[in-house]
Amino acid sequence: MKITKFKSLLVFLCLTWIVSDLFAQKGYQLGFVHYNTDRKNSSSNNLFLTNGIQGGVTYDIKLRNLIYLHTAGLLSVTYNSYKVGYNYRYNSMEIAISFPLQIKFVLPQTPNFDAFVFTGPTIKGSFARFGQMINTDLNQANPFTYVDEPFISRFTVFYGVGIGFKYKSIYIQGNYDWGIINPYKGFNSESFNIAIGKVL
Repeated sequence: MKITKFKSLLVFLCLTWIVSDLFAQKGYQLGFVHYNTDRKNSSSNNLFLTNGIQGGVTYDIKLRNLIYLHTAGLLSVTYNSYKVGYNYRYNSMEIAISFPLQIKFVLPQTPNFDAFVFTGPTIKGSFARFGQMINTDLNQANPFTYVDEPFISRFTVFYGVGIGFKYKSIYIQGNYDWGIINPYKGFNSESFNIAIGKVL
């Protein structure tokens, strides 16, 4: 059942990308991304705080005047570190790809300057994680190794809102997303990122 759902999702994303490549305004962006995954109903037990970079190609399909369907393929590399017991620290690095499907509303200001807002879901798929254990007392660190089974589910679905500003072909934007389908049972996921990009 899970394989069938995954194949359906993959087909849908591929079709979206084909349509985007034919009819959309293309661009690329690079920025900072932060993920926070914490236990529900416990603000003091934040177990996964990750920071990193995210970048990729973007597509904007015009739906009507000043309204666009925004999608992208964004690769992210994030890193986190937390204590395990009194004298150990665990570091991890995660590689993931995200596919936003958002509605963007352009608020025209001048011929060269626009502001825009956007909202919609983002699907994040994590496909690799590497871990490292460090003995802080002895200052000994194991090498980073691939973690074979890091997730209950490799997919997170976020819903978020954002705002941005564009001058000529250069833009900067920021958005905040809330996890509506989380990879860990009993946890909430949130995401924040800020990026700079260029429309081709």
